[in-house]
Amino acid sequence: MNKKSVIVFDFDGTIVDSNNLEHQALLNTIHEYGYEEIDDSNLEDHFGPAESGILKNILGEDIFPEAWAFFIEDYLRLQEELLVKIPGMDDLLLSLSKKKDLLLLLVTGRSKETADISLDYLGYDKYFAKTYTGSDEGINKDENIEKILDDYGVEKEHIVYVGDTLADIKTMKSIGIEIISVSYSQYDKNHKDMLEEENPHHVVHSVKELEEKLLNITK
Repeated sequence: MNKKSVIVFDFDGTIVDSNNLEHQALLNTIHEYGYEEIDDSNLEDHFGPAESGILKNILGEDIFPEAWAFFIEDYLRLQEELLVKIPGMDDLLLSLSKKKDLLLLLVTGRSKETADISLDYLGYDKYFAKTYTGSDEGINKDENIEKILDDYGVEKEHIVYVGDTLADIKTMKSIGIEIISVSYSQYDKNHKDMLEEENPHHVVHSVKELEEKLLNITK
């Protein structure tokens, strides 16, 4: 890897474990408005858009404003119980934030509202120069990376993305951005093996490993 001056982090599964929180708040909202046929077994079939887009697609535009208010209230209610910190992440972000000439950014498929709520709750908002969030239309991480290139005038070879999914690997490779894949304890062996297959030699299994790799490529 070339020396990196910009580290772009994903949110879910990368700097925090928030899968259960998002799932439960979405399901509670969907069920509140009568769509009992959607549950944990098929909810992710609707993923791609941000939460606002998911709810619009399932519930319809007319009911969306009321449903969105319900969702945000429920998300806030559940956050203390279901938002799980990844051990060591606080120290990693603090350490990276102290490095001169290193820019930390966040690119997530989340809505701006829930990303802002949880970043503030965790105290992580202060580490990121800017947060680029999801779209109601579908996955837009490639578009957000292009925005970063324009906003900060950096070259692709000086950026590294840190994410946790196969989709992240495919997206970053398609636009020529190097990626470090994280595979923490919440993932099963099959997921870890698939990451290794798609992104060999660039998968880390702990925050400590991630820290070592990031510090090495930003020297």
